[in-house]
Amino acid sequence: RLFRLAGVRVGALGIVALFFALFGLFYLNAQFLQDVKGYSPLLTGVAVLPVAVVMPVISARTGQLAARFGARAVTVAGLLILVAGLTLLSFGDAGTPYWAYGLLLALVSAGMGLAMPPLSGMIVHSLPPSHAGVASGLNSTTRELGSALGVAVLGTILTAHVGHHLSPAIHDLPAARDSFVAGFGVGLRVGAVLLLVVTAVVLQQHPERPRPAGR
Repeated sequence: RLFRLAGVRVGALGIVALFFALFGLFYLNAQFLQDVKGYSPLLTGVAVLPVAVVMPVISARTGQLAARFGARAVTVAGLLILVAGLTLLSFGDAGTPYWAYGLLLALVSAGMGLAMPPLSGMIVHSLPPSHAGVASGLNSTTRELGSALGVAVLGTILTAHVGHHLSPAIHDLPAARDSFVAGFGVGLRVGAVLLLVVTAVVLQQHPERPRPAGR
């Protein structure tokens, strides 16, 4: 019954897709930096700081942007930025300089920061205050579902390419490294295509001003 509401339906689908891409990227990115670039675990953690820095800064400004340009425009812009970032990241390899890779991580983070608050808010504002717990639960559940699917699907794609070569020393094995880079690229492009489809759904079904159920 709740998913008959466009705001709940579109918001939930968008959150699933966002976290599919984000956690799929987290899973692939850590291995890419260590197994392809040869970074240590500590350096890998430092290398992903652009995600932690950019996302909260952008998220804090989405309310102002939505008030000026509309929630749908901000959501679609965030999704398209995320699609662009994932697509460009998918062409990374051992020779990609970190400054370029870090900028693309920041681009992905900016897209997440733009799209996530309005999508979450869409679920909340589509339901009456008496259903606040349901709205919160849906937000949490869709995030967990997207995260689990992202790791499972993109991890499976990576494993299908790398197979038995996956190891801490993969960066010393040219054939295994090439297989990893191929799986990494395919996985990120799958995430980008999924987000592109969701963007089309958001454009078509996004209620600019969701009406809470029962009102």
